[in-house]
Amino acid sequence: MIARHCRRRRHQEFLRFLKLIDAAVPKGLDLHLVLDNYATRKTPEIHKWLLRHPRFRLHSIPASSSWLNLRLLPHPSPTCPPKGRSPR
Repeated sequence: MIARHCRRRRHQEFLRFLKLIDAAVPKGLDLHLVLDNYATRKTPEIHKWLLRHPRFRLHSIPASSSWLNLRLLPHPSPTCPPKGRSPR
C-alpha cells in the first residue's frame, strides 16, 4: 500500500502522488486506482499526465457511495475480503 497525507487537495498534490506510485511500482504492472469523485483528478494537467502513463487506470466511485461498497468489486484485496468471509 502506498499512502500520502496532504494538507491540500489540489491537482499538484495528486500529481506528486501519482509520480510517487509510478516510481514505487515495477514498470511492467498495470495500476488500477479507486478514487472518490473529487475534481482534482479531472484537471487538464492530470489528464495529460495520464495519457503519457497508460498503465494507470482510474476508477471513481459515486459521491454518494460508501467506501464499504468496494467489497463488491470483482477483485477483492487482502484488506477487503469477499462478502461473507472474515479476514485471516
